[in-house]
Amino acid sequence: MKKRRIIASDPAQGVTIISSSRYKEPIRIPTMSDFLEILRTADRLANSSNVQISSSWERYRAMIYLAADSGMRPQEYIALPPRGLHDNGVEIVQALECHRPT
Repeated sequence: MKKRRIIASDPAQGVTIISSSRYKEPIRIPTMSDFLEILRTADRLANSSNVQISSSWERYRAMIYLAADSGMRPQEYIALPPRGLHDNGVEIVQALECHRPT
């Protein structure tokens, strides 16, 4: 847009994209057995004899199952209103949108 003289200065001047990864080791996608172990661990913690652990995990275990069953990303299921949760699934009433000024 600067070349077309629509804007006077380039807001991206000096911005570079680094191609190296921030991770020291390659990302490993969990296997099905890893995935099932996560669910078993959440169940075990929710049924712990320690009251503090069990009450916390009883509440948060549903989020792990929701992520596992729906494929939703954390920012999607955290923003999901309770009225969108049903016994037979999840109802998305409105997706988050980015509104641009007109």
